[in-house]
Amino acid sequence: HYFRKSINFASKIIKIMAIELNKNEKNLNQYIDYVNNQINYTGEELKIDLAQRGLSEDEIDYVMAFYKPHIKQKMFSHPFSFHGRIRRLEYGLSVVLVYIYSLFIVFISELMGEESATLLSLILIIPLYWFMWAQGAKRCHDRGNSGWYQLIPFYGLWMLFGDGDECENDYGFDPKGRNVFSEN
Repeated sequence: HYFRKSINFASKIIKIMAIELNKNEKNLNQYIDYVNNQINYTGEELKIDLAQRGLSEDEIDYVMAFYKPHIKQKMFSHPFSFHGRIRRLEYGLSVVLVYIYSLFIVFISELMGEESATLLSLILIIPLYWFMWAQGAKRCHDRGNSGWYQLIPFYGLWMLFGDGDECENDYGFDPKGRNVFSEN
């Protein structure tokens, strides 16, 4: 029994090694990247997709060995990070939250005296700016631009209403989960 398992394992290793030698012909690295970038599909759906793309069962097994299921990132999961991309909805909600938070700061400042309100307002406004700059940078990234673009006057309106880049760009994966190899 143990001997049979060892032979099966060895034959699988030999098949993987043979595929490793041929992977440059079909560029299996491209398919490995493709599989790892998918967030909206199960492993079985990816296997069907790879078969439709012309990969053999051994090649599919090899590619799927690198598959790590992704969990789609939720909105506001990394609100103070300057890395990645966000959709228009998250950016629009961020703008609304900033206005609400700003009104809160004004209300607190009115309740307190001038000296203590100035210091408290300064302490409360630093995370507000950090949050808005981070969200703005990620929205710029979704449009394929550097985060510095948000300093351009009225570019914020373009970030609110303009669609982001389809598929992956230099700043990360498409937050809408559009297929990397889609033919549309």
